[in-house]
Amino acid sequence: MSDEIDTIHRALDAAPICAGLSWGRAMLPTDYLDGVTDADLNVTFNNKIIRFEIHVKRHLHRAAIERLIALNTEQRPRKLMIVSDHVNSVNAEILRETGIAFLDISGNAFLDVPGLHLFVIGKKTQIIQMSNPARMFHRAGVQVIFAFLTDPVLDKTPKAALLNKTFRDIRDQTGVALGSIGTIIGNLLESGNIVEEQNLRFLTNRRQLLEKWVASYTDRLRPKLFAQRYRSRGNSWWNSTQSLGEGNYWGGEIAAAKLTGYLKPELATIYSRGETKQLILDADLRLDPKGDVEILKVFWGDWQHGVHQDCVHPLLVYADLIASENDRNMETAKRIYERHLRDIIEPRR
Repeated sequence: MSDEIDTIHRALDAAPICAGLSWGRAMLPTDYLDGVTDADLNVTFNNKIIRFEIHVKRHLHRAAIERLIALNTEQRPRKLMIVSDHVNSVNAEILRETGIAFLDISGNAFLDVPGLHLFVIGKKTQIIQMSNPARMFHRAGVQVIFAFLTDPVLDKTPKAALLNKTFRDIRDQTGVALGSIGTIIGNLLESGNIVEEQNLRFLTNRRQLLEKWVASYTDRLRPKLFAQRYRSRGNSWWNSTQSLGEGNYWGGEIAAAKLTGYLKPELATIYSRGETKQLILDADLRLDPKGDVEILKVFWGDWQHGVHQDCVHPLLVYADLIASENDRNMETAKRIYERHLRDIIEPRR
């Protein structure tokens, strides 16, 4: 929670100054209506107090906005406010249209209260180096958390889950260095995403963990996995592809189409362990930096649950759709979450 509170403080320090307006100070939430409220904030304008519940989304993306839009009902006792490292002009307009307040650490803001309509956009992102950045969302952390979240026995048989294996077992399964694993586990404990009970570890606050994982995967890891891009002979070529070959798996839009039967893919994403020559020949793919086929490197080591039949795990499919920032993929991302991820992220014990 410390990173979230720090972001709130930075955003309040950068918030626009307006006559009669006091931003107040962040307080610990009095209740958790949805389990992910980070703080309460009382904003005062012309001596009238307006109560807000703050949701910190450090790396703001459309899926997070849409989830908050769904929460933004008249029945909620407090108004919603997003606090982020940066709110770009597109997301700012969406939040303005839906009446969700926001602040970011650059000074961009939206506040609509009786007698005041405040809207500030266009201020550039501030790059701030944290004094002790958490390693759990660097590359190694993204790999390990992916394995924890995709473990089929995570909740069914906690004692047998990878989360409760030795550090050496986790290293062998994920390919992450032994020294990094201890740091990642420690960070997860410190952040409250792992609790220990009766000598067992359990993942908690998973909605927050999912959002941070998706953002970190999109920003930090995915760009480093890019291998090559190709042009196919037509958008339906993948329908006639019987097999991608050993070590190759569908991701992104095609995997989403296979899992939901809902999306008409325009971009093919393939995760590969490196053997793609035969696939390229069979599909008659041509090198093209702007092509409709992208090949990415597998990042999950020997973790056998990183795949789902001939596709990557639905968690990674979901992240690919979010990373596209494409409106037509957002509804499919919701379907992936409801059908394949809700029971993982919101377990019923």
